[in-house]
Amino acid sequence: MFLRSLYDDKLLKYDFEMKKWTWNNVEVDRQDVSENVASLLINKLSRLGESQRNILKISGSLGGCFAKSIICIIVTSLAEQDTDQLSWHETLVSLDQSIDELEKEGIWEKNTDTEDVWRFSHDKIQLVAFELIPPNDRDSFRGKIGNILLSKLDSEELDANLFEVVSLCNFAMDTISDGEERIELAKMNLRAGLKVRVLPSLLATHLLCIFSLIMCPLSI
Repeated sequence: MFLRSLYDDKLLKYDFEMKKWTWNNVEVDRQDVSENVASLLINKLSRLGESQRNILKISGSLGGCFAKSIICIIVTSLAEQDTDQLSWHETLVSLDQSIDELEKEGIWEKNTDTEDVWRFSHDKIQLVAFELIPPNDRDSFRGKIGNILLSKLDSEELDANLFEVVSLCNFAMDTISDGEERIELAKMNLRAGLKVRVLPSLLATHLLCIFSLIMCPLSI
């Protein structure tokens, strides 16, 4: 990623006459590899087109790996919801192309064990992808994604991804004012908690969400 950034900034060039790579040591030395990795990533991802950035925002919210079928469900729903914004429609049309281009850029790589799954090349890349979302919108965006998956996945898919889906919904927990909706989310947390009861820390997280939803209905 660092070398690619040097190439993009024309600090690393291939000399066809000399048939070798050349660079300016002084300029390269000015690039702080350890402290500026995040800045380089942000700079690189910010240069991408809007459709690619939209996909990065979603995939960054899902964690270190994602299924393309899940991305497609989310983008399709966002395109249907935001009828006045062309960006999500354009993202849907170019979805396959964008995922392939981001793979070529080294943002992520295809999981060799599962055909539909891609994995971020590094945790830092996933974090920077998520940080493309404005800070004040991050919880609501993840909550929206969770609610989309909750409504669109069939029962088998939802059961397989229950912990991830409920965790996303929980980010928007404080925006739910309807008592019945809060109870339903509490029930989903209970289901997820029972699935991960062998992991005490995760179980405790879901139990805390259940308490917050039931005992603090007017906390918004």
